[in-house]
Amino acid sequence: GKTAVSVLLIVLASQFHYFSLLFFFIFAVNKFSLRVWYLIFFAVLMLQLLYKFVDFALFYEADSEIYLIRRLFRYINDPQSAVGAFSYLKIVMYIVSIVLAKRLLPGAEWDEKFEKITLSLLSMALFMSFVPLLYFRAMVVADFFVITLIVAMFSRLDSELRSAYLLFVSLMFCVWNFKDVSNYAAAGYISDYASWAGFVF
Repeated sequence: GKTAVSVLLIVLASQFHYFSLLFFFIFAVNKFSLRVWYLIFFAVLMLQLLYKFVDFALFYEADSEIYLIRRLFRYINDPQSAVGAFSYLKIVMYIVSIVLAKRLLPGAEWDEKFEKITLSLLSMALFMSFVPLLYFRAMVVADFFVITLIVAMFSRLDSELRSAYLLFVSLMFCVWNFKDVSNYAAAGYISDYASWAGFVF
């Protein structure tokens, strides 16, 4: 059936990169209700915020011949690698956008399973944020699902509510992106744009 085909495709995908194996847990998404997935998400968020802002001095060691384990611990112990507070703020904005849309659409029906998958992906990304590389890779997938869900909810709103919702969400994310880009520029990770025309004229 469809489940067998899905499992086969994920197994094949894992041959390209071991990270894809983490998405096997999505098959358990229907084991919990939507309410439970929200509880899981907020529990993981609180746990990672505690880990982020409480000064833990932890160092992990593993003596293993298995490449995946050695590489995982190398990522964990990398002192130059960290998930910033703004990354967590973006996830909070995602949830605010979803919950607000649901409040504006009381009783509306949509794909609840898609919402569960979105929450599970965000929870998984958050859970792995103590290994920043895995967090950022997981968020690439989670971003796609979250934005798709927000757009699907947005499209169901009445025209007046749609305009107000679009304005609120747009302002929220524009402010976040402006501040995020400013932080990257201040840290020297990005620089001012320079056109090739400057080398000609």
